[in-house]
Amino acid sequence: MEYLNDEFIGKLRENDEKLFTHAEAIMLNGVKAKLCLRVRNNQKTFLLKYGDTKSTIGNWHQDYFNFDEAKYKAMKIIKGELTEEEFDDAPTFRTMIFEVLDYKDNVLQRKSTLTERYRLKQIPSEVLDTPITMLTFRHAKQVRNHMLKVSTAKNYNYAISELSAFWNTGKSEFYRDVLENKENPFANYRIKNVSKEIRQKPKFDDVVQMWKLINEFEIDNYWKTFWKIKICLGCHNTEIIKMTSDNMIEDDMGTWFHWGVGHHKNSNYQNMMEHKIYIHPKLKELIEQFQAEYKPEKYWFYSRSLNWGADKDKMMTNQCPSRRWQRLKRKSGITFASDLFRHALSTFLYTKRLKPEVVTGHCYTGSTQREHYINWHDPDVVAEFKETANTYQQALVDALGDEF
Repeated sequence: MEYLNDEFIGKLRENDEKLFTHAEAIMLNGVKAKLCLRVRNNQKTFLLKYGDTKSTIGNWHQDYFNFDEAKYKAMKIIKGELTEEEFDDAPTFRTMIFEVLDYKDNVLQRKSTLTERYRLKQIPSEVLDTPITMLTFRHAKQVRNHMLKVSTAKNYNYAISELSAFWNTGKSEFYRDVLENKENPFANYRIKNVSKEIRQKPKFDDVVQMWKLINEFEIDNYWKTFWKIKICLGCHNTEIIKMTSDNMIEDDMGTWFHWGVGHHKNSNYQNMMEHKIYIHPKLKELIEQFQAEYKPEKYWFYSRSLNWGADKDKMMTNQCPSRRWQRLKRKSGITFASDLFRHALSTFLYTKRLKPEVVTGHCYTGSTQREHYINWHDPDVVAEFKETANTYQQALVDALGDEF
C-alpha cells in the first residue's frame, strides 16, 4: 500500500503492469472501499474496489483528472449518485470512434476515412482512453491546449469538429442508452476567424502541361489512364476506383459512364442519385487500349499489392492514388494537387457559359426543383450533359493533339 498523491503518481514510470492501493480506505455509509491506481504502458488508471466490485473510474491527469477528483468521484459512486454504466461498462472514446469509422466505411460507404484515422494520432491518449460517460468539457479544453502547442489552429478546428461528429454519430447509432442525458462535450468549440489557406487553382493550360508531364514521367500506363480519366471528367479518386466495364454504356448519342446509386461521392440510398458522363471517342479509345493491356477482370483499377494483379477482383485501396501522385509530383515538378483537376474543368466550362455541375454530378441536389421536379432523362437534358462534357474533352484533344 502507498499514500497516493499527485506528486507520487506523476513520478511513476512503470512499463510493466503494477497496481498501487491507497493506504487510507474510504469509509462512507458503512461501506469500506479502496482507491487503487493501475499503471501499465505509461497509462495510469484509477480503480475503485469495494466488496466484490472493482470499477474503472478514469485515467489520471495532473490537470484534468487528478487524485482529489478521483477520490471525489469514488465517493459519489459509493453514495449511489452515479449509476454503474456511467463509470464501469461504458467503452472508451477510442472504441466508439473506431466503431463510427467502421460504420462510415462499411455501411455508409463514405469517402475514405484515412485522414480522420490519421488525425487521431494528434489527440491526447488521455482523452481517447476515457470512458465516453466520463468525457466532459475539460477534455475538449485538453485537446485544444495540446494541439495549439504541437500543431495549428486550423488543424485543431478540423480535429475538434471530427471529435464532435464522432460523438454525435456514436451516440445516435450505438450508445443512446448510455449517453441519453449527456451533451456533446466537443460541440461548438472551434476557434473562430481562423484564416483559410488560399490554394492556387490550375488554369486549362496548366492541366494541358500536367497531361504532358504525366506522359513523360509516369512510366505505368495503368496510372497514366487513371490520371487522364480524372483530368477529363473531374472525378474524385473513389469514383474512378469503383469503375468497372458495367459502368460504360452505349446509346444513340455515344458512349457514357453510368454511375448507379452509391457510386458518385454525393450519391446515397436516401437521394437515390445516379449520374451519367459523356465519353469522347478519343477517351474511349484510350480506355479500350488500357483494357486490352491490363485485362481487368472486374474493377479497372484493381489491387496490385500482390503479384501485380493477383487480386484483380478487389478494388485498390483509397490511399493508393494519393501516394502515387505525390511520387509523380516529385519526379515531374508538378506543383498542383490532383484534386484540383476538377477546379480547372469547372472554371473552363463556366467561361464557356456552360454548367460544370452536369459533369461533376452536383446538378441533382440543392433545391426541391432539382431534386424532385427535373426529369434528368429528358432528351434535351441528356443532350446538355453530352454537349458540356464533350466541350471540355474536345478542348483537351485539340490542345494535346497526338499527345492525348
